Amino acid sequence: MSTFKTEALVLAKRSLKEADRLYILYTKDHGKIEAKVRSAASSKSKLAGQLEPISLALVMVAPGKDLETIAGAALLKSFPFADLKISALANLASEMVIKLIKPGLADQKIFQLLLAFFNFLTSLSGDSLDNKKLARARLMALRFIWQLLGLLGYRYNQDLARAEFLPKLSSASLALLQSCLAEQQNLTKFQASFKVIAELASFTRESLRYFGESDLLTYNFGFYE
Repeated sequence: MSTFKTEALVLAKRSLKEADRLYILYTKDHGKIEAKVRSAASSKSKLAGQLEPISLALVMVAPGKDLETIAGAALLKSFPFADLKISALANLASEMVIKLIKPGLADQKIFQLLLAFFNFLTSLSGDSLDNKKLARARLMALRFIWQLLGLLGYRYNQDLARAEFLPKLSSASLALLQSCLAEQQNLTKFQASFKVIAELASFTRESLRYFGESDLLTYNFGFYE
């Protein structure tokens, strides 16, 4: 692979040997990428400040022997989340992408979905977060989850509906799920009661456990803390 530039959503960072760091990105043109930045932990590193999770950056990625290397980066947009509960929902979206998507799966619909969700969560940060706004954020998180699952080929079907290990959906929560699955949705009319959101959140948590064969660590923080 030759060196390339692309827009990237920075999902996470992890320490590597010495002062290097590993960054997990979902890029517009190349899908999920894991690439390192040499000496990112150093106070002299200029790249590290451009790649904080969760943000949008223009990155230049170069091939390497074991890992690709981020050779350049420019911050395009940061996503400030004033409330920890909103930040937890953003981290949940990142964890889903990290766990469920293999490197190299490029899909601009996934990129745009993730970007739109981060933008929405940022729009809630200007004012104090009341229960109504938190419910709205969780509702949109459920829509993000089911939209992403659909793009990855995971479907809600009759077998899933009859599964004994899943909570049963009321008619109202089933209708909400169908709205979440719809590709085109008038978001100004996208609403539900606290009870229905809680019902679908419980069903979604168990569905994710089934699809991903493990729990998402951030799910409870986003929906129950």
